[in-house]
Amino acid sequence: VYVAKDGDGGGYLCVNEGLIEQGLAYAYIPNKDEKPHNWDKLIELQTQARSAKRGLWKSFHDKNVFVTTNGSAYHERSCTHLSRSKNLKEMKISQAADQGLH
Repeated sequence: VYVAKDGDGGGYLCVNEGLIEQGLAYAYIPNKDEKPHNWDKLIELQTQARSAKRGLWKSFHDKNVFVTTNGSAYHERSCTHLSRSKNLKEMKISQAADQGLH
């Protein structure tokens, strides 16, 4: 989502970047093969918000989760989506979020 900047300079502000920077939203894409042009910046802003414990990240506690080899989401070990999955990768939620997983 973009809005026009005030003033003579023109240009646009990305509302999504502002929301993520303040910890008011997560960086999310429904299809990992179709990333927006500013995806790396969104992930960087999310990492900064988490480090600063802003917004949604205020009470964040990192823990281990599991990811499938082709998945775009992370899961707790007890998740039924993992019942038939092999080759699971274990990582921290912070690492998964830094890779753009949800």
